[in-house]
Parts: sequence; structure tokens; C-alpha cells
Amino acid sequence: MAVLLILTVVIAFMAWQRPVSRDTHLPIDRTTLPVRSIDLNRAPESELMLLPGIGPRLAERIVQDREINGAFGSPEELQRVSGIGPRTVERVTPLAVVSAGAVEACATRAPTAGTKR
Repeated sequence: MAVLLILTVVIAFMAWQRPVSRDTHLPIDRTTLPVRSIDLNRAPESELMLLPGIGPRLAERIVQDREINGAFGSPEELQRVSGIGPRTVERVTPLAVVSAGAVEACATRAPTAGTKR
């Protein structure tokens, strides 16, 4: 019984000592941070999920928004996606880029009259 109590205390202390991020109070897992910038206009869902604060549902919404409304002109435009606000954009911006070619390509295929943009 004493061994179990000591083991519990040691595990609790180790968990308490783990580094946490300022914004979310979740442990930082540096192994999942992207090594390179992620292009918001070309990345599939699996790559978008490497960005901080972007899980499977938000990644899916980003791709759907991109398909419906066209390319993002800047990382700040992520706020047009439901569930993404200024805090998420602030965390994503240092790791995200937008490709100029994708923005220009989407601008040339403007929506037709009566379609939602």
C-alpha cells in the first residue's frame, strides 16, 4: 500500500513539472511542431493539424472553406473559418504561409452570379 502511495506521489510530481504552454495550459509536445512553414492554401488536413490549435475538425473546415471561398490571402483570413478566432490566428501565424500562386489562381476563378463567396 505504501509503495502505491509513493508511486502516485512521484507520478503526480512528474506531471506537475512538465512544461505547459501559456495560452492553453496544455503540455507542450515539441515533437509535433512543424519543422517548416505550412502553406494554408495547399496543405491537406493532415498537415494543417500540425499547426497549434488546429485539430481534425478545424483542419476539415479550413479545407472546405478554401474549396468554397478560394485561397487565403493571409493567415489572418483564417478567421473566416468557423471556430477560428484571433488567438488561434496569433498562434498559427509564425508557422503558416500563403502561396501567392494559389491566391492568384483563385482570384481568376471568381464565383458566378448567385453563388456564395
